[in-house]
Amino acid sequence: MTAAYLDLDRFKEVNDQRGHLEGDAVLRVVGATLREHVRETDIVARLGGDEFAIIFPELDAGAARGVLTSLHDKLREGRRAHGWPVTFSIGVVTFSTPPESLDELLQRTDDVMFTVKRDGRDAIGWAHTPP
Repeated sequence: MTAAYLDLDRFKEVNDQRGHLEGDAVLRVVGATLREHVRETDIVARLGGDEFAIIFPELDAGAARGVLTSLHDKLREGRRAHGWPVTFSIGVVTFSTPPESLDELLQRTDDVMFTVKRDGRDAIGWAHTPP
């Protein structure tokens, strides 16, 4: 399985400069984009604030790369269409065996996402667990 942790970079600027209604619009567009571009079997969840998680059951690293690269492109298109200053940092982990808990899944994907943010944002970081 593969899991992704997505964080909206500079989301606070939208709320501070354009108001919370515009921030809510960003979150609605991001949520809709995520749901529209994943399979029915995938799980999309807003974790709070400007963070989302996606769980892709039975999706290996190669397939995940294609899906998430395309999804990142779709999110960027939505950002440009609305003129929003946000970008998207995504941490992805493909698990050879299921993690012990949801907390472990989120921690591992969050760690990869923070590496993306530290290294410049608006990118996808990739990791996998050994078999």
